[in-house]
Amino acid sequence: TIAPKVQGYVEKVHVTDNQEVKAGDLLVTLEVADYATRVSEAAAALQQAVAAEAQAKAGVAAAEANLQTAAAQVSAQRDRLAQSKASAVAAAADAKLAASDLERYTELADRGHYPKASLDAASTKEQAARANAAQANAAITTAQSELGVAQSSYARAQEDVESAKAAVTGAQAQVEAAKAR
Repeated sequence: TIAPKVQGYVEKVHVTDNQEVKAGDLLVTLEVADYATRVSEAAAALQQAVAAEAQAKAGVAAAEANLQTAAAQVSAQRDRLAQSKASAVAAAADAKLAASDLERYTELADRGHYPKASLDAASTKEQAARANAAQANAAITTAQSELGVAQSSYARAQEDVESAKAAVTGAQAQVEAAKAR
């Protein structure tokens, strides 16, 4: 009994009717065109899967670089926030001193011991100090907002890294499937 291991069209028969054969003798040659096409298709699928895997790995590297950039931005925004808070404390102290000076100079001017022009300058200085304090507080709000944006960017970058890693896993599965063909 003869049983083929593969299917295919016979290209050439190497034996004649009722010819005696033994195990291992070549009986027929099958057409190779179908098999060559399937091998080429499988090789192309493997190459495509390997390329997709390489691209996915490059995506992970890019996502990790973006994550590092986002982490640096978060750190920089934290530093700016700390600097803004320090500036606000200094501006508040300046405003308090200017208000105290204005009060003292007003009492002296009311008694005639301090010139009106100097009192006007002290009043302007106090107003400018209050404005600086308000500006410093606004800078804190801005820095807090920018920190929130940077933290959101960092979270998105983390998600992108995880997504890219998942793409690598999928691409590796495609490579294994292509190898199995």
